[in-house]
Amino acid sequence: MSVFDRIKQLLEHQAGVRPEDIKLESKLIDDFGLDDLDVVEFVMIVEQNFGITIPDDGAKLLTVEDFVNYVTKHQKAP
Repeated sequence: MSVFDRIKQLLEHQAGVRPEDIKLESKLIDDFGLDDLDVVEFVMIVEQNFGITIPDDGAKLLTVEDFVNYVTKHQKAP
């Protein structure tokens, strides 16, 4: 399963976003209505699921593509 597909699953489960509505360019706040706390929770879920740490400036991760790129660059090899 690709990083994008896994991110989509996490958004579906955490935020109730329909998978067909999730695009790389989708913005977590503007497109999905997440608030700041929701984004912090999503960052924590991504960290747990991918075994990575996202620094506190993770607020710069605004789109689905930002998360996919960050995870791809920082995840540990299986």
